[in-house]
Amino acid sequence: MASVATKRFEDTTSTKEVLARLEKVARSEGGFRMSPDAQFAMGWWFYTIHVRPEAVRRMLDLGLIRGSGTSAADQIIAHIQAGLDAAGCDARVRRASKPSIFARYWTWLMK
Repeated sequence: MASVATKRFEDTTSTKEVLARLEKVARSEGGFRMSPDAQFAMGWWFYTIHVRPEAVRRMLDLGLIRGSGTSAADQIIAHIQAGLDAAGCDARVRRASKPSIFARYWTWLMK
């Protein structure tokens, strides 16, 4: 659902804490999870965040997000990004379906 890029591996701990807080607010155990392995490339750590459909439904029911589909995904990502910003992280979250923020560098490396 969402891709995360950060220069500091320590931000993975903050990401887990933000996801745990969202689970409590949405009352959805196991609704948010981070990929078990972060990948390191070009000085950046990359990992994926997965959100279960039940967690999205709970957030809709509780009024934490409005709408559905793309709009809901963007709102969830905004919640995650706000939590990371509040924790002082440099991590950036994007929808996984969008091109990577480092796509132009990968293209350059693969020439």
